[in-house]
Amino acid sequence: MREESASEIAENFFFVPDEFDHQSGLWPVRFGSNTAKQGYNVGPRSIPYYSLHFVRNGQVEFDYGTGTVQLVEGDFFCMLPGHSYSYRMLPHTHPLQMTWIAFDGPQANRLMSWINIDLGAPFKQKQPAPELQLTLEQLLRSARGQHPSHKLKRYTLLYRLFEQLCETPAQEELELTRGPNEWIPKSIEYMKTHYGEPIGIKHVSDHIGVHRAHFSKLFTEHIGINPSDYLRRLRMEQALRLLQHTSRSVLDISLSLGYADATSFTRAFGQYYGRSPSQARLDR
Repeated sequence: MREESASEIAENFFFVPDEFDHQSGLWPVRFGSNTAKQGYNVGPRSIPYYSLHFVRNGQVEFDYGTGTVQLVEGDFFCMLPGHSYSYRMLPHTHPLQMTWIAFDGPQANRLMSWINIDLGAPFKQKQPAPELQLTLEQLLRSARGQHPSHKLKRYTLLYRLFEQLCETPAQEELELTRGPNEWIPKSIEYMKTHYGEPIGIKHVSDHIGVHRAHFSKLFTEHIGINPSDYLRRLRMEQALRLLQHTSRSVLDISLSLGYADATSFTRAFGQYYGRSPSQARLDR
Protein backbone atom coordinates (compact mmCIF):
# COMPACT_ATOMS: atom_id res chain seq x y z
CA MET A 1 0.00 0.00 0.00
CA ARG A 2 1.51 3.31 -1.14
CA GLU A 3 0.64 6.36 0.95
CA GLU A 4 1.83 9.95 1.24
CA SER A 5 1.88 11.92 4.47
CA ALA A 6 3.36 15.22 5.62
CA SER A 7 6.67 13.50 6.42
CA GLU A 8 7.12 10.78 3.77
CA ILE A 9 5.97 8.84 0.75
CA ALA A 10 5.91 5.19 1.83
CA GLU A 11 4.88 1.77 0.61
CA ASN A 12 4.16 -1.02 3.09
CA PHE A 13 3.32 -4.70 2.77
CA PHE A 14 1.98 -6.54 5.81
CA PHE A 15 1.98 -10.30 6.43
CA VAL A 16 0.08 -12.47 8.91
CA PRO A 17 1.93 -15.70 9.78
CA ASP A 18 -0.03 -18.88 9.10
CA GLU A 19 0.53 -22.47 10.23
CA PHE A 20 3.27 -23.00 7.65
CA ASP A 21 5.12 -19.92 8.91
CA HIS A 22 4.89 -20.97 12.55
CA GLN A 23 6.31 -24.37 11.67
CA SER A 24 9.38 -22.69 10.18
CA GLY A 25 12.10 -20.78 11.95
CA LEU A 26 11.58 -17.38 10.38
CA TRP A 27 8.73 -15.47 8.76
CA PRO A 28 8.13 -11.99 7.31
CA VAL A 29 6.03 -9.44 9.18
CA ARG A 30 6.35 -6.23 7.15
CA PHE A 31 8.27 -5.05 4.11
CA GLY A 32 8.40 -1.45 2.95
CA SER A 33 10.29 1.51 1.55
CA ASN A 34 10.02 5.27 1.71
CA THR A 35 11.26 8.64 0.60
CA ALA A 36 11.32 10.97 3.56
CA LYS A 37 10.54 14.67 3.57
CA GLN A 38 12.17 17.42 5.62
CA GLY A 39 11.25 17.01 9.26
CA TYR A 40 10.93 13.22 9.03
CA ASN A 41 11.12 11.88 12.59
CA VAL A 42 10.03 8.51 13.99
CA GLY A 43 9.79 7.52 17.65
CA PRO A 44 10.51 6.86 20.28
CA ARG A 45 8.69 3.61 19.63
CA SER A 46 9.09 -0.12 20.20
CA ILE A 47 7.86 -3.10 18.18
CA PRO A 48 7.31 -6.79 19.09
CA TYR A 49 9.41 -8.12 16.18
CA TYR A 50 12.72 -7.46 14.39
CA SER A 51 13.03 -4.78 11.72
CA LEU A 52 16.10 -4.13 9.56
CA HIS A 53 16.22 -0.64 7.99
CA PHE A 54 18.57 -0.11 5.04
CA VAL A 55 19.64 3.39 3.97
CA ARG A 56 19.44 3.74 0.19
CA ASN A 57 20.08 7.49 0.01
CA GLY A 58 20.61 10.45 2.33
CA GLN A 59 21.45 10.32 6.02
CA VAL A 60 19.56 9.14 9.10
CA GLU A 61 20.33 9.67 12.76
CA PHE A 62 19.51 6.58 14.78
CA ASP A 63 19.04 6.72 18.57
CA TYR A 64 19.23 3.23 20.10
CA GLY A 65 18.98 4.13 23.78
CA THR A 66 22.60 3.94 24.83
CA GLY A 67 23.95 5.96 21.91
CA THR A 68 23.29 7.78 18.68
CA VAL A 69 24.83 7.16 15.28
CA GLN A 70 24.57 8.80 11.86
CA LEU A 71 24.11 6.34 9.01
CA VAL A 72 24.46 6.86 5.25
CA GLU A 73 23.88 4.93 2.05
CA GLY A 74 24.82 1.25 2.46
CA ASP A 75 24.41 1.31 6.26
CA PHE A 76 21.58 -0.33 8.14
CA PHE A 77 20.14 -0.48 11.63
CA CYS A 78 17.88 -2.94 13.42
CA MET A 79 14.99 -2.38 15.77
CA LEU A 80 15.05 -5.28 18.24
CA PRO A 81 11.76 -6.38 19.83
CA GLY A 82 10.71 -4.74 23.07
CA HIS A 83 13.25 -1.89 22.95
CA SER A 84 12.58 1.76 22.21
CA TYR A 85 14.25 3.51 19.26
CA SER A 86 14.08 6.82 17.42
CA TYR A 87 15.38 7.85 14.01
CA ARG A 88 15.19 11.01 11.94
CA MET A 89 16.39 12.50 8.68
CA LEU A 90 19.21 14.97 9.17
CA PRO A 91 18.17 18.47 8.05
CA HIS A 92 19.56 20.06 4.89
CA THR A 93 20.71 16.72 3.41
CA HIS A 94 19.64 14.69 0.40
CA PRO A 95 16.19 13.13 0.81
CA LEU A 96 16.38 10.07 3.03
CA GLN A 97 15.33 6.83 1.33
CA MET A 98 15.11 3.57 3.22
CA THR A 99 13.91 0.00 2.77
CA TRP A 100 12.81 -2.08 5.76
CA ILE A 101 12.42 -5.81 6.21
CA ALA A 102 10.62 -6.85 9.40
CA PHE A 103 10.47 -10.48 10.52
CA ASP A 104 10.05 -12.77 13.49
CA GLY A 105 10.49 -16.41 14.49
CA PRO A 106 12.67 -18.63 16.69
CA GLN A 107 15.65 -18.30 14.33
CA ALA A 108 15.64 -14.51 14.36
CA ASN A 109 17.86 -14.02 17.40
CA ARG A 110 20.46 -16.48 16.09
CA LEU A 111 20.49 -14.73 12.72
CA MET A 112 21.09 -11.42 14.48
CA SER A 113 24.15 -12.91 16.18
CA TRP A 114 25.43 -14.22 12.84
CA ILE A 115 25.37 -10.73 11.34
CA ASN A 116 26.86 -9.26 14.56
CA ILE A 117 23.84 -7.21 15.57
CA ASP A 118 23.10 -6.90 19.27
CA LEU A 119 21.52 -4.53 21.76
CA GLY A 120 24.77 -2.63 22.34
CA ALA A 121 25.30 -1.87 18.65
CA PRO A 122 22.15 -2.55 16.59
CA PHE A 123 23.59 -1.12 13.36
CA LYS A 124 26.26 -1.69 10.71
CA GLN A 125 28.19 0.78 8.60
CA LYS A 126 29.02 -0.92 5.30
CA GLN A 127 29.90 -0.07 1.73
CA PRO A 128 26.87 -0.20 -0.59
CA ALA A 129 26.56 -3.64 -2.20
CA PRO A 130 24.66 -3.93 -5.51
CA GLU A 131 23.71 -7.55 -4.86
CA LEU A 132 22.20 -6.61 -1.48
CA GLN A 133 20.16 -3.82 -3.06
CA LEU A 134 18.92 -6.26 -5.70
CA THR A 135 17.78 -8.70 -3.00
CA LEU A 136 15.87 -5.92 -1.23
CA GLU A 137 14.16 -4.95 -4.48
CA GLN A 138 13.22 -8.58 -5.13
CA LEU A 139 11.83 -8.94 -1.60
CA LEU A 140 9.57 -5.94 -2.16
CA ARG A 141 8.38 -7.37 -5.47
CA SER A 142 7.69 -10.76 -3.88
CA ALA A 143 5.45 -9.08 -1.29
CA ARG A 144 2.87 -8.28 -3.95
CA GLY A 145 1.84 -11.91 -4.50
CA GLN A 146 -0.16 -14.31 -2.34
CA HIS A 147 0.42 -17.56 -4.23
CA PRO A 148 2.48 -20.25 -2.42
CA SER A 149 5.24 -19.65 -4.98
CA HIS A 150 5.46 -16.03 -3.78
CA LYS A 151 5.68 -17.22 -0.17
CA LEU A 152 8.54 -19.58 -1.05
CA LYS A 153 10.25 -16.78 -2.98
CA ARG A 154 10.06 -14.53 0.10
CA TYR A 155 11.63 -17.23 2.26
CA THR A 156 14.41 -17.81 -0.26
CA LEU A 157 15.17 -14.10 -0.52
CA LEU A 158 14.98 -13.54 3.22
CA TYR A 159 17.65 -16.15 3.87
CA ARG A 160 19.68 -14.80 0.95
CA LEU A 161 19.57 -11.38 2.59
CA PHE A 162 21.11 -12.75 5.78
CA GLU A 163 23.72 -14.65 3.79
CA GLN A 164 24.73 -11.40 2.14
CA LEU A 165 24.86 -9.59 5.49
CA CYS A 166 27.15 -12.22 7.02
CA GLU A 167 30.79 -11.23 6.91
CA THR A 168 32.82 -14.31 6.02
CA PRO A 169 36.23 -14.26 7.71
CA ALA A 170 39.33 -15.51 5.97
CA GLN A 171 40.27 -19.19 6.35
CA GLU A 172 43.23 -18.37 8.60
CA GLU A 173 41.07 -16.21 10.83
CA LEU A 174 38.50 -18.99 11.17
CA GLU A 175 41.11 -21.48 12.31
CA LEU A 176 42.50 -19.04 14.85
CA THR A 177 39.17 -18.01 16.36
CA ARG A 178 37.56 -21.48 16.40
CA GLY A 179 39.43 -24.11 18.35
CA PRO A 180 39.24 -27.90 18.02
CA ASN A 181 36.74 -28.12 20.90
CA GLU A 182 34.28 -26.45 18.53
CA TRP A 183 35.01 -28.04 15.18
CA ILE A 184 35.95 -31.61 16.18
CA PRO A 185 32.39 -32.39 17.42
CA LYS A 186 31.07 -30.89 14.18
CA SER A 187 33.38 -33.10 12.13
CA ILE A 188 32.22 -36.19 14.03
CA GLU A 189 28.59 -35.28 13.49
CA TYR A 190 29.28 -34.78 9.79
CA MET A 191 30.89 -38.21 9.49
CA LYS A 192 28.09 -39.89 11.44
CA THR A 193 25.53 -38.28 9.16
CA HIS A 194 27.25 -38.92 5.82
CA TYR A 195 29.39 -42.05 6.21
CA GLY A 196 26.98 -43.77 3.81
CA GLU A 197 28.07 -41.38 1.07
CA PRO A 198 31.37 -41.59 -0.86
CA ILE A 199 33.01 -38.90 1.27
CA GLY A 200 36.63 -38.58 2.31
CA ILE A 201 38.49 -36.53 4.89
CA LYS A 202 38.79 -33.62 2.47
CA HIS A 203 34.99 -33.38 2.48
CA VAL A 204 35.00 -33.27 6.27
CA SER A 205 37.73 -30.64 6.57
CA ASP A 206 36.03 -28.49 3.93
CA HIS A 207 32.76 -28.72 5.83
CA ILE A 208 34.24 -27.40 9.07
CA GLY A 209 36.50 -24.88 7.32
CA VAL A 210 39.84 -26.17 8.60
CA HIS A 211 42.91 -27.15 6.58
CA ARG A 212 43.01 -30.91 6.05
CA ALA A 213 46.46 -31.51 7.57
CA HIS A 214 45.69 -29.33 10.61
CA PHE A 215 42.34 -31.07 11.05
CA SER A 216 43.84 -34.59 10.85
CA LYS A 217 46.61 -33.76 13.34
CA LEU A 218 44.36 -32.25 16.01
CA PHE A 219 41.56 -34.80 15.49
CA THR A 220 44.05 -37.61 16.11
CA GLU A 221 45.41 -35.86 19.22
CA HIS A 222 41.96 -35.31 20.72
CA ILE A 223 40.15 -38.51 19.70
CA GLY A 224 43.05 -40.97 19.69
CA ILE A 225 42.38 -42.18 16.16
CA ASN A 226 42.92 -40.44 12.84
CA PRO A 227 39.79 -39.25 11.00
CA SER A 228 40.24 -41.72 8.12
CA ASP A 229 40.19 -44.63 10.55
CA TYR A 230 37.25 -43.09 12.42
CA LEU A 231 35.24 -42.87 9.20
CA ARG A 232 36.24 -46.44 8.29
CA ARG A 233 35.12 -47.67 11.72
CA LEU A 234 31.70 -46.07 11.28
CA ARG A 235 31.25 -47.84 7.96
CA MET A 236 32.51 -51.20 9.14
CA GLU A 237 30.37 -51.24 12.31
CA GLN A 238 27.29 -50.42 10.26
CA ALA A 239 28.27 -53.06 7.69
CA LEU A 240 28.48 -55.71 10.38
CA ARG A 241 25.06 -54.73 11.77
CA LEU A 242 23.49 -54.92 8.33
CA LEU A 243 25.10 -58.28 7.56
CA GLN A 244 24.04 -59.88 10.81
CA HIS A 245 20.60 -58.34 11.27
CA THR A 246 19.24 -57.94 7.73
CA SER A 247 19.06 -60.00 4.55
CA ARG A 248 20.34 -57.18 2.33
CA SER A 249 22.82 -58.27 -0.30
CA VAL A 250 26.53 -57.52 -0.09
CA LEU A 251 26.21 -55.26 -3.13
CA ASP A 252 23.34 -53.33 -1.53
CA ILE A 253 25.36 -52.86 1.67
CA SER A 254 28.46 -51.89 -0.31
CA LEU A 255 26.70 -49.12 -2.24
CA SER A 256 24.83 -47.96 0.89
CA LEU A 257 28.13 -47.35 2.68
CA GLY A 258 29.84 -45.27 0.03
CA TYR A 259 31.81 -48.00 -1.74
CA ALA A 260 31.94 -48.08 -5.53
CA ASP A 261 31.25 -51.83 -5.78
CA ALA A 262 31.07 -55.06 -3.79
CA THR A 263 34.71 -55.93 -4.51
CA SER A 264 36.15 -52.80 -2.86
CA PHE A 265 33.79 -53.23 0.09
CA THR A 266 34.67 -56.91 0.56
CA ARG A 267 38.37 -56.07 0.49
CA ALA A 268 37.95 -53.28 3.09
CA PHE A 269 35.74 -55.49 5.29
CA GLY A 270 38.26 -58.32 5.20
CA GLN A 271 41.14 -56.01 6.11
CA TYR A 272 39.15 -54.62 9.04
CA TYR A 273 37.59 -57.78 10.51
CA GLY A 274 39.89 -60.52 9.15
CA ARG A 275 36.96 -62.34 7.54
CA SER A 276 34.69 -61.93 4.56
CA PRO A 277 31.20 -60.43 4.63
CA SER A 278 29.75 -63.89 3.93
CA GLN A 279 31.59 -65.38 6.91
CA ALA A 280 30.44 -62.53 9.14
CA ARG A 281 26.83 -63.17 8.09
CA LEU A 282 27.15 -66.86 9.02
CA ASP A 283 28.48 -65.90 12.48
CA ARG A 284 25.32 -64.02 13.52
